[in-house]
Amino acid sequence: SGDGRPSGTFARIARGVDLLIQESTFADELSAEATKKRHCTLTEAVGVSLACGARRTVFTHFSQRYPLRMPILDADATHVRDRCFFANDGLIVAFSEMSEMPRMQQYVACALGVEEESV
Repeated sequence: SGDGRPSGTFARIARGVDLLIQESTFADELSAEATKKRHCTLTEAVGVSLACGARRTVFTHFSQRYPLRMPILDADATHVRDRCFFANDGLIVAFSEMSEMPRMQQYVACALGVEEESV
């Protein structure tokens, strides 16, 4: 999706994509900063995924100024949780294996020593 705010035009163009790579730079509590710096919060990134109807979504481009955390999509996000996962530096995934990544996310976080945070 590039590097910017949610866009209805983009969502229409990307409708039905197999893979959406979506930036989610800021935590939701930093929405004013996200708007100011023209980035997405995690909730906005989930919204982009839903608006596109993406088959799979990889969230990426997390701000390095905040503690390294891997957000966990909570029970309210069941409509997207099984289709999304969070990238990290060095992650290599074959497209054919992407359907397994949402279930593997907790193990990836553990292996990387990343603190998980419920969203």
